[in-house]
Amino acid sequence: MGLEVLSLEGSPREMGGRHGERLAEGARAMCDTRIELCLQAAAGRLSRQDLLALAAESLPVFADFAPEAYAEFGGIAEGAGLGREELLIGNGYTDFVDLVRRRSASVSECTAFMVAGEATTAGSSLLGQTWDMSASAYPHVVAFRRAPRSAPASITLTTAGCLSLVGLNECGIAVGNTNLTPTDARAGVMYLAVIHTALAQTTFEAALAVITDAPRMSGHYYYVGGPTGQLAGVETTALKHTLLRPGASGLLAHANHYVDQGLRRSAASEPSRNSLDREARMWELLRAAAGSHDPGTVAVALADHEAPICRHERPDEEIRTCSVAIMQPAEGRIRLAKGCPCDAPFTDLAL
Repeated sequence: MGLEVLSLEGSPREMGGRHGERLAEGARAMCDTRIELCLQAAAGRLSRQDLLALAAESLPVFADFAPEAYAEFGGIAEGAGLGREELLIGNGYTDFVDLVRRRSASVSECTAFMVAGEATTAGSSLLGQTWDMSASAYPHVVAFRRAPRSAPASITLTTAGCLSLVGLNECGIAVGNTNLTPTDARAGVMYLAVIHTALAQTTFEAALAVITDAPRMSGHYYYVGGPTGQLAGVETTALKHTLLRPGASGLLAHANHYVDQGLRRSAASEPSRNSLDREARMWELLRAAAGSHDPGTVAVALADHEAPICRHERPDEEIRTCSVAIMQPAEGRIRLAKGCPCDAPFTDLAL
């Protein structure tokens, strides 16, 4: 099953409506699955109506912080025949499940990298990730060529019914994420809305400010690249953040635990062995090719099975690598794959 690339243009509401209508079946399936996962996480302490009421608390925060993204979100809901509360859970699952657990699942595990220009053969930066999630999400992975009337054009990777998960815009702004789990989840802006809004910016500094200043629902690690080689990682909780930068090597790897010791005190649990191993292995692979990196070397790293970075579904575990992204901001290019990078074909797209 190859990666479908759809085109959207117009106002936020028009683009959202077309998205929702075109992918209505997948959007509804994603929302139903993620609501069920949240009910499992609540362990009988919350009903479906309780979940929808909890989601409703975040809608006005989202609308106030990012009105254009909220308009597109509303269009998706209308086009797919979904309530906005349902769609918020479908979009912001990894944030929302943190809030459910706090009020009262499935794990999201991804491995991200940044390579500065000095560590590449072409002299320009590379950044990207695997996106590991419940295998139920895999059939609904999709890419969009987006041409909004009032924001930069972009190419984004996401799932049916959802705002941007990973993407690159025509101004050379690249954004992606890995999941983190803090203890301070609250009603707020879900992570896909943060990424979607960052990709609507025209400068690296403005995109970074969207992430650091957002009234976030929960924690994520966000990575941001700019057109002239700017790179930054941002570890966040709902209320706090810290910046990470590639060191002298020009490299940075990140999985699903806090690196900053101060923020680690806000984590819901100690780092998992899986996350520690994946991050260590990515560091090892990045360092082994330092100075000679190109899209091919990082594709090999993302396809590595030792930790594993490239993760296949097993009978005892439904988590798998659902998609992969490699971005070149200076060149305006993004390589995307649906599925495990060891065997899924990459689609090379340019802005």
